[in-house]
Amino acid sequence: LVPAAMGAASSALHTINKPGTVWFPPGTYNIGNLSNQEIVYNIVDLSNIAFRSTAASLVMNTTDVSSPLLFRFSNPENITFEGIRFQDTGTDLSVDWRGVQCIQLIGGTGAAAFYSGFTIRNCQADSVVTFRHCGNGLNADKRVRDILVENCVVRNSYYGVRTQNN
Repeated sequence: LVPAAMGAASSALHTINKPGTVWFPPGTYNIGNLSNQEIVYNIVDLSNIAFRSTAASLVMNTTDVSSPLLFRFSNPENITFEGIRFQDTGTDLSVDWRGVQCIQLIGGTGAAAFYSGFTIRNCQADSVVTFRHCGNGLNADKRVRDILVENCVVRNSYYGVRTQNN
């Protein structure tokens, strides 16, 4: 899958509103150059979807002093990442915030202020600013909970697995 195909696949699953899997066949997927705080996949209100592989590597290259987001989930429910490797060849840990944030989670507002069921299993991240980040600054209406990170390896990361203001 190339980035456009992955976006189309998750969008199609969201549209039909049925459980499903976005499968990454084994291989290396070049996400390309990232810069200027861009968000590659901004996914809102998605539920009951798994992103799975047995040996897929998502490789990107941050080209400036910024921290782009590969996957940003707002208000997700019952999402799984399994068996995927993330690598940013442009990360520079000697510079504040030069490298990708792999997965960012943002809760909802009001009655939907919490979400549940986000699992990251058997994944790897190398040379990234943050592997998994939950946080919404100081906005107390947007909280997250029920996150499972299991059997994952994070190397050469500024923050690793990060939770802020939750």
